[in-house]
Amino acid sequence: MPQNRVSVREFRANLKAHLEGEAAVVIGDFYTTRAILIPMPKHSTWDTSASKKAQAAARKLFDAAISTMK
Repeated sequence: MPQNRVSVREFRANLKAHLEGEAAVVIGDFYTTRAILIPMPKHSTWDTSASKKAQAAARKLFDAAISTMK
């Protein structure tokens, strides 16, 4: 099993932590749950337009991931 595979629970926890401003966002292949870490802006910089767009995109990915895992 490749080292970059994560459980669905870990994937959700990591992405949820990012959306709360605590960690990097996890974007992965939802079918195999392979994931990579991508650095994102720190919480204090989320008031910029570009950061808000990145956060919105991460939220859409999170919603899509959850809907495909149900």
